[in-house]
Amino acid sequence: MPPFTPQPPGAPGSFTGIPEAGGAVQEIIPWEERATRGWIDALVENVKLCLFEPADFFRRMPRAGDLGSPVLYILILGWIGGGVTQVWQYLFGQWFGSFLGQPPPALGFTIGMIVGFPFGIVIGLFIGAGILHLGLMIVGGAKSGFESTLRVMAYSTGSAGIFQVVPILGPLVGGIWGMVIEIMGLAKVNNITYLRATVAVFLPILACCACIGAGAAIMIPMIMKAINAT
Repeated sequence: MPPFTPQPPGAPGSFTGIPEAGGAVQEIIPWEERATRGWIDALVENVKLCLFEPADFFRRMPRAGDLGSPVLYILILGWIGGGVTQVWQYLFGQWFGSFLGQPPPALGFTIGMIVGFPFGIVIGLFIGAGILHLGLMIVGGAKSGFESTLRVMAYSTGSAGIFQVVPILGPLVGGIWGMVIEIMGLAKVNNITYLRATVAVFLPILACCACIGAGAAIMIPMIMKAINAT
């Protein structure tokens, strides 16, 4: 039998991952191996795996550890997707503005939005993950901790955000598919049913709608009363 020759990480036939009990090795997601794979290859393969093989992706995703990896991931893809969306809006605004005789959108506003996206992405990630984790706690499904919830949200939203580069329908498709894989991820990492994960995702949305509805029910009669009084 020929002697075994170790292969460098990322070489054909090599296997990378993290050790488990008993000496076995668990394969992890490409993005968290970017130091050996290369950033571009890890990013592309991670997006493909998350979008098209979400069950395998979330099985391999670490539940905790390097929190910077998921934050950096959604930051990169969110900035690309959001930036391209702003460019499309500016171009369509120019076209519709000239067609309708309206002033075109300000270029400075578009540039400002693109520059400010990273701050909004990071803040939105932590707030959104906090709300989502609260939903999991309400349904009794927060079994893996806040960091795993943040990781699921970052990887699912970041991966689906790439659809935003497609004008008009891209953001809609990405939003729907991102929510689907987010539900799958929450179910996988917390070992709960898809139904419970779905309720956890939609519970904050329903709560917001209920608050808006209650506010409208209070404000509309007051406004109508003020109008009639005049």
